[in-house]
Amino acid sequence: MGVTIIWDHQVPAGLRLPVGRRIETVLRLPVTLVDADVLINGFHPERNQYDAAAILDRVLFMKGRMGCRGPVLLVVTHDLYAGGCDFVFGLARPQTGCAVISIARLDNAFYRRADDFDDLADRAGKEGAHEIG
Repeated sequence: MGVTIIWDHQVPAGLRLPVGRRIETVLRLPVTLVDADVLINGFHPERNQYDAAAILDRVLFMKGRMGCRGPVLLVVTHDLYAGGCDFVFGLARPQTGCAVISIARLDNAFYRRADDFDDLADRAGKEGAHEIG
């Protein structure tokens, strides 16, 4: 049983393999990378953010549709929030094996700092492993 990582089409293509490898190394589980045009639910225009809990409902639906038995992680570019938090980097429902992370605040560009691909890949890998593991 391995981890399935679903990549939203807006995530830079070059990020998929290094993040997948980092998660595979940390969790010591095989990783399957899947590209998908995902309908993301839960947008709140007044916050300009997406409700991570609503996205997890979609991940659970996709997991069942794909027949995945192991954990499923969705990686998106949208800024997320959950509950009373102003923002979250990711959110998981361990009992369902579903998780979502956003690279929005993991990217140096969010903080108006110089781009660093390796930093972004490292942060996304750590956050993904944290949410799944």
